[in-house]
Amino acid sequence: MSTARRPRLPLAVAGLLLTAVPLLAPANPATACDAPDPAPSATRTPATVHHGRATVAYDPLTMPKGVVVGGPKVEIGTVIYNGTGAPFHSIRPALGLSAWAPIGNGKAVSLAPRDATVEVYHQGRWKRLSLTSGCDPVLNTNTDFLAAHLPDNRATRFLFRLSITRAAPAQLTSLQLHFTAWSERGYEALVSRTIPITR
Repeated sequence: MSTARRPRLPLAVAGLLLTAVPLLAPANPATACDAPDPAPSATRTPATVHHGRATVAYDPLTMPKGVVVGGPKVEIGTVIYNGTGAPFHSIRPALGLSAWAPIGNGKAVSLAPRDATVEVYHQGRWKRLSLTSGCDPVLNTNTDFLAAHLPDNRATRFLFRLSITRAAPAQLTSLQLHFTAWSERGYEALVSRTIPITR
């Protein structure tokens, strides 16, 4: 989660987030969704209910126009907004990458974990994320450590950066970026964007 750089919110979201602030601390274990219930109390607040799902959006000010193979890392900002009427105890973004191209005879090449690096700005420094191959094909990032508490009517911002290595197949000409928001309920939202890969 970026503290050194605070990307502006997309205009479509900014109007809803006049009181939004980035969250800098991980979820409090005492409020985690799998924590034991406290002892019954006459003053205990009734459980709240989420209405709808969280939303996720790209920050257009940090959306790269493309990525150069073997070139500098490009930064990508994203915002998760909670407008469900109840807090999330644990919510995080996940970034997926996919690139695919046919090579004839029914065969194709795709982006492999060795072909890319992905980092996230967290606690004042860039942290490299592990990449694993998924389906369709998609490279998935492990972002469990980013999970944080998010009150209702607040947003949290994250800044990622990525690069494509020279080992990437030459046939790949575009890269799909998939940002997903995950909470203690599971899947919340997805936004995707395609940028060109150039050499």
